[in-house]
Amino acid sequence: MWQEKNIEIDAVSEKYRKYIIGIYHEEKSWYVLWGADLSTKDETDKLWLNQHKEILLFDNIEAIRKVVLSHRYRLFDDNNLMQWAKDHASNQAYASYDLDRIKLVITIRNILKNIIPENCMEIVNFINLFGDYAYQRERERGDKSLLTLHQEKEVRTFFDYAYDNYVWDDPEHAGYRSLNELDYLRFDEEKFQQHIRQMLSLFMENTAVWQEH
Repeated sequence: MWQEKNIEIDAVSEKYRKYIIGIYHEEKSWYVLWGADLSTKDETDKLWLNQHKEILLFDNIEAIRKVVLSHRYRLFDDNNLMQWAKDHASNQAYASYDLDRIKLVITIRNILKNIIPENCMEIVNFINLFGDYAYQRERERGDKSLLTLHQEKEVRTFFDYAYDNYVWDDPEHAGYRSLNELDYLRFDEEKFQQHIRQMLSLFMENTAVWQEH
């Protein structure tokens, strides 16, 4: 079974289920806040957004804690997030997403056969993160455009390929290849590359860099 390698275990983050996520884009490191909204029935996964529903982007981790405590932007799961900010002291991201690497990886020829597990899961982890924002955008703005992109057939085929080969270890979950072989045979790499490039661009276009005044 595939094991995630870039998780930085942090007891405070696990307690409050609020996490610092590293984003590497155009040779620069950024940080965003992601976590479960424990005040909702389904404990919905959310990114911290500004009033325009853009993802707040920080160039250092300490600034995230500072701005949470300042109440400058609307919070989600207020009580838990405030307590997390008071208790959190780590200067390392819980997990990281290398968008520059993904741009290169998606150009691999015959990608379903030639991609290595690490690169495959790098893409899948980003698809999951993009999906969290896409669902949040639909809930908070009624905008389904990102969610439609997230559900494109080539994206889902690649996603299921990764889980079938590198995540599920129970044989009863590993039936995708035999049940949906036509999806693999019809997999359009050019469309897949186009969709992932769109997702990468749209994710960053919907960020807002925090600047201290």
